[in-house]
Amino acid sequence: MKKIILSWVIVLFYYSSSSIAMHHDAEVVPSTEGETVAPLVKRISCTVITDEMLPETMQGDNPENLTELEIEHSRITPNLLNNLPAGLQTLSLHAVGNLRGGILQICNFLPNLAFFQSLKKLNLENQYISDHEVSVIARIQGLDTLMLKNNQVTIEGLIILADMKKLKDLDMTENLIGSLRDIIDTKKSSLQKLIFECNQTNDEISLAAPQIDTQKSNLQKVTLEYNQINDEISLVFPQMVNVTELMLRANQIGDAGAAHISKMQRVKILDLSENLIGDAGAAHIAKMQRIEKLNLSRNLIGTTGSSAITQMTSLQNLNLSNNHIKDEGLAKISNLSNVTVLNLADNCIRFTGAEYISRMFMVMELHLDGNVIGEYGAEHISAMLTVNQLHLDRSAIRDAGTEYIARMSWLTYLDLSHNQITGLGLSRIARLRRLTKLILTSNEIENDGAYYITKMPNLEYLDLYGNNFDAEVVGHLAKTPGLISLIVHNYEIPTIQIDDDSFNHLSSMQRIDQLKIPNFNINENGAKYISKMTNITVLLLDRNPIGPTGTKHISEMLGIVDLSLSSAELDSASAEHISKIQGIKILNISHNKIGPVGAQHISKMQEIVKLDIGYNAIGDTGAEHISSMKGIQILIIASNNISSTGAKHIAKMQGITELDLGMNYIEVAGSASISEMLGIRILNLGGNQLPTLATKDISEMKGVIHLNMFQNRIKINDETRVSSFFVTI
Repeated sequence: MKKIILSWVIVLFYYSSSSIAMHHDAEVVPSTEGETVAPLVKRISCTVITDEMLPETMQGDNPENLTELEIEHSRITPNLLNNLPAGLQTLSLHAVGNLRGGILQICNFLPNLAFFQSLKKLNLENQYISDHEVSVIARIQGLDTLMLKNNQVTIEGLIILADMKKLKDLDMTENLIGSLRDIIDTKKSSLQKLIFECNQTNDEISLAAPQIDTQKSNLQKVTLEYNQINDEISLVFPQMVNVTELMLRANQIGDAGAAHISKMQRVKILDLSENLIGDAGAAHIAKMQRIEKLNLSRNLIGTTGSSAITQMTSLQNLNLSNNHIKDEGLAKISNLSNVTVLNLADNCIRFTGAEYISRMFMVMELHLDGNVIGEYGAEHISAMLTVNQLHLDRSAIRDAGTEYIARMSWLTYLDLSHNQITGLGLSRIARLRRLTKLILTSNEIENDGAYYITKMPNLEYLDLYGNNFDAEVVGHLAKTPGLISLIVHNYEIPTIQIDDDSFNHLSSMQRIDQLKIPNFNINENGAKYISKMTNITVLLLDRNPIGPTGTKHISEMLGIVDLSLSSAELDSASAEHISKIQGIKILNISHNKIGPVGAQHISKMQEIVKLDIGYNAIGDTGAEHISSMKGIQILIIASNNISSTGAKHIAKMQGITELDLGMNYIEVAGSASISEMLGIRILNLGGNQLPTLATKDISEMKGVIHLNMFQNRIKINDETRVSSFFVTI
């Protein structure tokens, strides 16, 4: 987690040769002549920097005062980093490569950084860091913050880092560390904050954790989410006596583990969501009377457990969603007089439970999604005068219930998705003049409802996805004065081409930064109007036939970071247009026909973090092109006629945490290649007709938490059949 001490605004400009942002911070420091000089912050993104470009790159007033340098998704000469000023305090590299297209070798420049006594913070994300590079990093003894997310560091590297005497914050998320032993033994370390998400912790090597000199343990904030910590491993937690924030989401902790954790009486923030805690475990946690923020969602807690939790009078933020809590479990919930955020979504609460909840007089944010409270429950909730954010998705609210909700004139956020609200109900909701965010996904609202929305003066975010609108509604919504984010969906399949002039209204909505309008049969002319919206950062035009010409219009938009053009009749020429858009981090062009040539164009977009290119027939050649992309963490490449040859190309990619190769033609050799990839957490190889032999290599992959082998030929009990299971490791 980055600590922000100074505040600034960074403006990013894109040039043909480089993309560099510099900003002079408002706070100044004295110079040797008694004058004041502003510290310099520079950000370099999505560009190529050669030796010849160095003078231009580092130009500016007083470059020797550079204090912070951030480089992401770029290809640079190592000389850029070999000539940094001695006063540099923060260096951040994310998916930075060399000029040949390979990853930048840290050892080429880090030895020089060892002489920079001012360097305090180092972030090397997705830079293929191994234990060897860690030994070099450890020489920078002045570091107090080190972030090595999404690399390949093992326990050996962690032991080296533990000797850094001044290191306080360490983020080792998504590495290959398999033991808690040396993490917990912090008596010789100055570490105060440790983030250790998604590693390969297992009980075989973790149970040998030594006794700790508790008086010398400095750890205060510990994150160990998405590991394999069970009740036995939980024995070590009480020894961490100074911890005030403990995050253990998505492990295997049950009631016995909760008993161990309950001994940590200094904890104020605790996340045990997605574990195996039942009523007995909840009763143990209830003994931790200092806790202010508690997340026990997605466990096995019922009425008895929720009743026990109501004894924790210091709670301010409570999440018990996705459990088995019934109305009677909330009878004493009004005892929690300090709770301001309450999440009870997806339990078994009815209108009686809603009545109990309505007695809480401090709640400002309330989640009751997925509970059938109906109109009677809505009546009880409407009496809560402090609630300004209300979540009632899937709550059996009909138009009659909206009459009560409309009384809550103080609401600023309202989610009534997946109910049975019509235009009549919306006319009542429109009375809520303070609403800034309204979500009405999947109701029964038609065109006439748009008229009421335009009367809401403070509305900024509107989600009407899954209702029955046509292009006419766009013209009405364009009249909503303060709208920033708009999500509208044509529920029915358009049978005729819509007049794209209907979307001309959108070009006047210059405040919009998020626009999602799938399935409106928009063609290239409509795309042209949309391209005039200069403030868009998120654009979704799925299932609109914009084609190559429409894509060319979209490619002229500046500032898009998230683009989705699934099923938009794109070809390789469309992909070429898209490849010219700078700054995109998330791209979805699935279900098109870009082919291997289109994949080659897309592979030039080195700044992409998440790519969905499924169902495009890119083949093995296209897979080879995609494998050259260095910064991707999530790759969806399903149904692309990829064989084991293509899988071998994909297997060369490093930094991937989620990979979908489903519905291809991968055989044993391909699965063997995939099994050698490090850092994979979620893997889909379904629909490849893999035989039993393939499971041997895949089963040996470390760190995988979700594995989909649906529709493969697995031999079980000496009988060959198509497997149909989803495996969670």
